[in-house]
Amino acid sequence: MSKSLQGLVKHLSTKYPKISEILNKTGIAEFDNKRNASYSTSVKTKNDVTHCFGIVHELATSNHFQNDSENTSWQSVVSSYAPWEYHAETNVFEFDDDFYAIYGTSVEHEGRFMAPHVYFREFVHPEDACFLKEKIFRNLPINERYLSNYVEHRIIRRDGEVRTIIVRLTIVRNACGKIIKYFGINQDITEQKAMQEALRKSKVKLSQAAQLAQLAPWEVNLEKKMYEFNDEFYAIYGTSVEREGRFMSFETYMREFVHPDDVSLIDEEVKRSISSSVICYTNQLTHRIIRRDGAVRTIIVKVNIVRDETGRIRHWYGANQDITEQVKVEQNLRESEDRLNTTLNTLPDMLFRINTEGTILDYRIPNQYVRYITRTISTHDNINGVLPAQLSQLITEMIFSLKNIG
Repeated sequence: MSKSLQGLVKHLSTKYPKISEILNKTGIAEFDNKRNASYSTSVKTKNDVTHCFGIVHELATSNHFQNDSENTSWQSVVSSYAPWEYHAETNVFEFDDDFYAIYGTSVEHEGRFMAPHVYFREFVHPEDACFLKEKIFRNLPINERYLSNYVEHRIIRRDGEVRTIIVRLTIVRNACGKIIKYFGINQDITEQKAMQEALRKSKVKLSQAAQLAQLAPWEVNLEKKMYEFNDEFYAIYGTSVEREGRFMSFETYMREFVHPDDVSLIDEEVKRSISSSVICYTNQLTHRIIRRDGAVRTIIVKVNIVRDETGRIRHWYGANQDITEQVKVEQNLRESEDRLNTTLNTLPDMLFRINTEGTILDYRIPNQYVRYITRTISTHDNINGVLPAQLSQLITEMIFSLKNIG
């Protein structure tokens, strides 16, 4: 079997293990010999890729597949491959119906032979034509006896649909550098590219969401016994995977990023999580970090550990979230409340802090004013229920006026 034939069979066998199973039982030689016996002299001279395609095509139509769904799946794979050959002497491509299938046409409609300029005009997307010509015809090294390469580009089928293919080509030269064989196979990868693009967009959205929420996902690699971080994680630390590395030991992380005063807090949590026997262990803790730029930030760490029935850890992961701004807001609110309470406590008068609905938020009543209160007061009471009617009416009118003023 030729190397190109072996290569294509290996490629397809890797993707579809059923092929390996069939070839192990039957042997590729059986198909190789059977097809050679039926080939005419001109067909036998076809390139190895086309020959290999014929062999795998025969597999698809043989009875080696156990059910229709399996056979249909394999036929769909074969139909996405388009073998071709370029004849340098006459400057024409040679195509067959297997090739034209992914272009939505046939040999009967297009002809078996086609000049390169016609192929580019009829099937190659205009925006891809120039660089494709460079890849497959120009700037080819003449000192390489055997050259293999690949290129992706878009095609336009006869029905107008734009598809994406990958072209795998092989060029064989003689000792003088003359091309003696130029062949290849095109594969329709439109669906594969669509899935890759969907995955890429999903990752981008996830990354953007993580940045907006200031989330830093992480995982413990159980084999390496190290943390595994990505760029989303390092973003809140002011660094990157390129600088720090994808994996980091516990000791290195503690030394490089954790505030010295909080190290013991994390040590205790790690010991607690490891010693726990809970199948699905979850916990969270808050501590400070030091970014690469020296800024001290506060994060909340959410930890998840999954164990099997024997108690062995199978998955250890979590996410860190930067809550520095939230902590600052809460601290400012507490300080504001403290200042307000201090002010209220130093004033000799009876004071109430209420909202626009008259609900009491805070109050201060010196002993000399207790006699004006109709009952015991608590926050969330309405001012009208605790003060004499005349005073309550006055306050209600004041609130109404303030609402109108805005």
